Amino acid sequence: GSEPSGTPENTIFQGADGENITAPFPEPVSDDERLEALIVSASVSLLELSVGQIYSAHTHDDVALRNRAADICTLAGSLRADALALEVSPEKASVRSDFVVALDEFIVAGTLPGGGAPLNQSLMDEALDHLTLGAEHLSGAIQGCKTPHTESSGTGSNLMNLMAESIPVFPDALQIGSRFCFDDA
Repeated sequence: GSEPSGTPENTIFQGADGENITAPFPEPVSDDERLEALIVSASVSLLELSVGQIYSAHTHDDVALRNRAADICTLAGSLRADALALEVSPEKASVRSDFVVALDEFIVAGTLPGGGAPLNQSLMDEALDHLTLGAEHLSGAIQGCKTPHTESSGTGSNLMNLMAESIPVFPDALQIGSRFCFDDA
């Protein structure tokens, strides 16, 4: 079971390694917020299962591959039903559309290695293509969750963003775009 459970405030997902992952979220008020919470809370589990499926294909572990494929189908199918049940605003329709397309791609990627058919390279390549498309559409859905009202909701969040950008985590580290000079040169 990779299906989410628990209350909306504490959504619990089972990770690919069987570990329960609890994601605390405030109670969503609208279906738009429920959609965003669903996308954000499910994305890590979907990507983790995808990576597990890719790894299993790479190591030629057919049993693990089929298990991961079944898990991703179950999770994506459940999430798809949840997403389609929401009545989202026209502004979030494209976000839901991206999410549903991503879930459809994950379902196809999970269905391909399922069953008793022998696993061959062309089947694995096709599944990988669907996982890639699923990840791309999931990324689009996540980007769509970054709504303008969230980014400009007040000076507190803007101040925090400025502070995060101005204080480097590792002040002695080479900064982006800087060149490293060897002392002996």
